[in-house]
Order: sequence, then C-alpha cells, then structure tokens
Amino acid sequence: MDGRDAGTVIFPDAEIKFFLDASPRERARRRYLELKNRTQGLDPSQVLEDLNRRDLQDSRRAAAPLQIPKNAVVVDSTGLTPDEVVARMVETVSAYRMPSTCG
Repeated sequence: MDGRDAGTVIFPDAEIKFFLDASPRERARRRYLELKNRTQGLDPSQVLEDLNRRDLQDSRRAAAPLQIPKNAVVVDSTGLTPDEVVARMVETVSAYRMPSTCG
C-alpha cells in the first residue's frame, strides 16, 4: 500500500512502515521524465516548482497532513534504482521477522 497518508491515517498501527523519499530535484527529475512525452513544452524548473508547492500544501492541510509516520523506516531513494529500493525494504522486513537469538 502506498500513499501520502498510508502510514499515518490508513494504517497507523502497521508493524512496519516505510517512508520513501528523495531529494526534491531527484523527484522533479523523475516526474519530468514521466511526463515529458505526454506534455508538450514541459519545463523541468516548473515541475520542481509544482512539486515543492504540492509538498508544502500537503504538509499544511488540516486533514491527514504529509508527515513521516512514527516508527517509519525512511528510505532515501535519491540515486537508487527501483530494485535497490526494494532490496533495502526487503532487508528491513527480513531483519524484523528474524527470531531473536538472545537468551
């Protein structure tokens, strides 16, 4: 499950929560690449500005504001491939599921 309020509102008591993040420039670069073939005259700097504006609006909204959930594992995906992000998440889940070897 993903979404800007999945870990704070929809599943606040989930055993493991991830907060995927990346630098604003990286997120804007990815969004630009996603939109460039569908949107004529797209300006990369406008994409960054729109992203920053949306983040600000979402973090200030009254209902379910954008925030890092309590106890979430933050994964900064800047410079990582999708497979590398998934690998980090799998490592976290595997470590969580490992039985304790202590006494």
